Amino acid sequence: VGLWMYLVPQPGMVRPAIGTLLFATGVFLLMNSDLIVTYFRLHEQVEKFKSNNDSYQKNLDKAAQEVRTLQTAAKGFEEIGNKFGGDIERAMREMRTMQTTVRSQMGMSIGRMVQLYLDTDGDKRISEKELEEATNTMADIFGAMIKGLRNERLPKMLEAIRGHKSFRKDGSLSLDS
Repeated sequence: VGLWMYLVPQPGMVRPAIGTLLFATGVFLLMNSDLIVTYFRLHEQVEKFKSNNDSYQKNLDKAAQEVRTLQTAAKGFEEIGNKFGGDIERAMREMRTMQTTVRSQMGMSIGRMVQLYLDTDGDKRISEKELEEATNTMADIFGAMIKGLRNERLPKMLEAIRGHKSFRKDGSLSLDS
């Protein structure tokens, strides 16, 4: 542009002066290749910096997740320390007692539910038809919450119930069993 303004003069002094200055600036930039090289080096370093920032962010997120996990574990250990005086054996005994209690209560609750909802004829026995209805109902209610209930656990339960001597003999299972 500067060369064009210099070689094709227009009337007045401003245009040739601007053309001369632009031409000189263009020549200076072409002669000063360090600026161009520096620009490309800067661009390369900025890209490395962005890459390092991304890597740092991923590592920071991973470390934060580990810290949260450790904080959860620390809270658990603190609770064990507060409730059981730091005695892990005592905590394990208490957990076993709690598991036994829960199993017992669940068994009683399930037995009561079976009497209320599944023993449709009220004879305090579960027949094959009632057993099928019960397993379908359990699969519908609990299938989404318990993994493998419909395809693995219920078939095993049915096999165990059908293998019970009372069920094989009478074709039904007493609710008192």
